[in-house]
Amino acid sequence: MSVGQIARDLAGRASAGLDLAGSRLRQSNHVFRRGKNKNVSTIVICVLGLLTLIAVIHGFRGSDDSMDLLMYDENSPEDEESGYAVDEGDYQKETLSSAESSNFRTSSAIPTDTSKAYSELMKAIKKYSPAGELDRTKSNECELGDIGITDSSKFSKLTEQSLRNCLQIPDETVKMLRVAQEDFRKVMIDDLLPRFHNLDPPAFRGEGIVISAGGKFSLFALPAIKAIRENSGVKLKHAIPIEIIIPPEDKADRGFCENVLPKIDPSGLTRCVFLDEIIDNETLSHMNGYQIKALALLVSSFEKVLMLDADNYVVNSIDDYFKHSTFKDKGLILWPDYWRRLHHPKLYEAMNLEIDRKDIARNSVDDTSPNYMYKQDAKDTPFHDLGNAIPDGGTESGQLMVDKKKHLDTLMLSLYFNYNGDSYYYPMLGQGFAGEGDKDTFVLATRVLHGKDSWYQVKTPVDALGHWADSKDEIRLTPEELEKATDDKSFRGTAMLQHDYIDDSRFLSLAHEVIGNTVRDKSQQFCDDWYKTHKDQFSDNNDERRKQCEESVEVQNAFHALMRSSYKFEDYLTFFKFTKVSFVHSHLPKYDPWEWYQSGDMMYDGAKALKNHKDDPEYKSVNSGHYRMYDNKLNQVTSYDLELANWSTFHTYLCDMKDGYKNFGYLSDKIAASKSSSQSYNDMCNYIEAKVKYLKSTTWEDFGI
Repeated sequence: MSVGQIARDLAGRASAGLDLAGSRLRQSNHVFRRGKNKNVSTIVICVLGLLTLIAVIHGFRGSDDSMDLLMYDENSPEDEESGYAVDEGDYQKETLSSAESSNFRTSSAIPTDTSKAYSELMKAIKKYSPAGELDRTKSNECELGDIGITDSSKFSKLTEQSLRNCLQIPDETVKMLRVAQEDFRKVMIDDLLPRFHNLDPPAFRGEGIVISAGGKFSLFALPAIKAIRENSGVKLKHAIPIEIIIPPEDKADRGFCENVLPKIDPSGLTRCVFLDEIIDNETLSHMNGYQIKALALLVSSFEKVLMLDADNYVVNSIDDYFKHSTFKDKGLILWPDYWRRLHHPKLYEAMNLEIDRKDIARNSVDDTSPNYMYKQDAKDTPFHDLGNAIPDGGTESGQLMVDKKKHLDTLMLSLYFNYNGDSYYYPMLGQGFAGEGDKDTFVLATRVLHGKDSWYQVKTPVDALGHWADSKDEIRLTPEELEKATDDKSFRGTAMLQHDYIDDSRFLSLAHEVIGNTVRDKSQQFCDDWYKTHKDQFSDNNDERRKQCEESVEVQNAFHALMRSSYKFEDYLTFFKFTKVSFVHSHLPKYDPWEWYQSGDMMYDGAKALKNHKDDPEYKSVNSGHYRMYDNKLNQVTSYDLELANWSTFHTYLCDMKDGYKNFGYLSDKIAASKSSSQSYNDMCNYIEAKVKYLKSTTWEDFGI
């Protein structure tokens, strides 16, 4: 049986069990939420869900010993105190003690020594920042593009020479960057890190979630907070503190912080942190956009941080995220982007990182299969498959976990890279293609400071969520229209599905075990088969014969050729096919009620649909009203109706609250600039109300049990 067949078999059994448990638990959840089928006992539903889950786990273990890998965790939270409140009835008392134990600040005010430490950090970054900026002009020989981690037909475009052919970076620039960052690192090690480590009280304690907000992002953060409190898990959802980082230009969001946060999270564990109360305004004037995220990670009061973009929503439990051995060991968890890395090779020269061009270390994200299964000449190998290069895939920073005890220096150096991002590091990391920004600065910093094994990046490829649309007008196709559509359809991706790193690490362990055992068994079988036609050259003793096979160049070359002929990169990815989804990063479009109301997006007969047919005076939409942004993939990965939850949250805090929009500077400015503030506000709320009504009518169907 091939590696791919074994992977598919194991994944299939896992899927069947998980589907059974998931469907039963979702059925229970639907009954609770919709209030129907009231003749069904709540106790019966709970017991049924629990028994199903136990049966599935028992079935895994009983059917195949290899499935123990999926359940085993050498540092299982079940074997230690989690530190979180589990009894929801007493959560208020528990969350207060949790807040105290994590040094949860009740205001942005920080001790003078801590403020001075941040000030010295920013002074050092400015002092050792290189002058000028990189010429972003691409040469005519540039053939790069956005290449996905599974798009093997284009991997040949990712060689070292190809990556050198786009931006032309002079050696003098490389030397300047090397000297500047080395000078900063020396000051960081000799002065800045000791300064932070010696602070009393400590600058960082405990665990928490950080969201970078401000402006329209404060609006997006509103349902993100709700999703955390609804879905993050029994232990976390009422106990994990949240800090909302607000940039200085968004002081108008104080209404959101003072009037809305206490209502959406009455536990008191969510608060705003205003950057200009920690960092001086002159320094902040040089930072915006992506750069703020790196700064937000540093100024948060938590030692262990889960950083989320404001448009990134927790949809399943992350209860054990802070306690799992992978996080404890690495201290930095990263998630993948769609794309392979496009780092310019001269970036490695600027960082004094030596690439081992004789070592073909992996094939895209497959670093488990023996390299003879895909090995080729180094000059034809993608640059980031070479030894000591930062492995693929590219990093997507909509979610990131870091332990500052292990990686405070990583955050400082990444802030340095981001401060100089627009001028140098962003183009050197992304070469002007998809997702250029802060995303790869974190992995670059830890690679420079701590080496190639200092982080864990999720292997499970990011998945797209969205719907099929008419190519001409981007309007969603109904199921009947989709069935008939041919070339006139296109998939409109609206969100990214990012996966559970704990599940991912278990499936990676499974991949190592299965591939290792399969290769060993095939090698021994090949040796035995070879012996049948070469008896005079090999021993009759099994152990001696297999050792002879291992030492024979002829046998090994033949075996490697056989394995190479059956290798498929897709087989490796099969191991990760059923990793649980943790986050929905919904960014195209973001949940912006004002923009949606204005554009009529996600409506069959909205302004956007009509605009796309402006040259057809006879056009009339066959369908009318709202439609859903996501297809039914969402309710296969979570029981949380994200669209309904988000729009209901907007309705509650923007419309049900009198003049609720005035708590958000972004909305206040938009509505004030309209022809009639009161009319625009009412119209926006009418749009939201109609959206909620439609979503309620189409939320997950109840199941009979």
